[in-house]
Amino acid sequence: MIRKDTVLILGAGASADYNFPLGRGLIMSICSQLSDEHSSLFSLLKQCSFKSQLIRDFSAQLKESNLPSIDAFLENRAEFEQVGKVSIAGTLIPYETKDSLCRSGWYEYLHSKLIGKSSEFSANRLTVVTFNYDRSFEYALFLALRSSYGLRNDECAKLLQQIRIIHVYGQLGESAYLSPESESARAYMPDLNASIAMECAKAIKVVHEGSINTEEFLAAQQALIGAEIVCCLGFGYHPANVKRLLLDQLPATPNQKRLFFSTYGLTQKQTDKLQLRLFPNGWPGTFAIQFGTKDKKVLDFLEDTAALE
Repeated sequence: MIRKDTVLILGAGASADYNFPLGRGLIMSICSQLSDEHSSLFSLLKQCSFKSQLIRDFSAQLKESNLPSIDAFLENRAEFEQVGKVSIAGTLIPYETKDSLCRSGWYEYLHSKLIGKSSEFSANRLTVVTFNYDRSFEYALFLALRSSYGLRNDECAKLLQQIRIIHVYGQLGESAYLSPESESARAYMPDLNASIAMECAKAIKVVHEGSINTEEFLAAQQALIGAEIVCCLGFGYHPANVKRLLLDQLPATPNQKRLFFSTYGLTQKQTDKLQLRLFPNGWPGTFAIQFGTKDKKVLDFLEDTAALE
């Protein structure tokens, strides 16, 4: 059980264990598919009323931009924003498969912390702030609860709602098992057509569309202020996202905290720069702060560095 007020901040790297492409990988997946005008993604975009020339131009410009993420590309290319969002949805939705969640990874590790006696589950004190559009985290937990406790779907959904999950940039549709009455609700499955892709694209925000004052970011900020443990997992520390979370202002909060920052793939020099950006005035004495290392993926980081209590 997680007994201390804990906030997990999930970036794209947190979904990597479950096959979702991230950053440059998402760009290359989109461009590879759109290089073939007979591909399912190209056909999907045409069904969504995008012209073939626009699709070709989008693919070529995205590939040649040599940027680390599609968000960075769309920030300066407003003419491609809609086709870009539908491409994101059309690329990610096929990865929403149940089988990909039934494997060893950090979800399994977290579930072992959360799931004990069914009567005690609601005592877990966890909030999840995710920058990801995919719904893999909550669906994996839904399956784990349903199978562990032998619950009906509605009972399981009610229990899952004890864990607050905030998608700050939207998601690929409301989860059907949580919001069955919502018009945008869809099951967790890879089925895809033009209507689904367009509906999901409407719910997607890219970084430059975000704001520090959205309902989602305000909720995330409040959770972080009250947290005793904050753990960033697979997070890229984009300056806009750090600012919108007020992550660099946590030292000003009154309560003691334990802060854990995963830094998979970052060199020691890059980690040092990150530390300076987050804590320009040095580390506050009342805070326990730990950074990961470049070789520790999310599961290793949780097992060896972060403390979920």
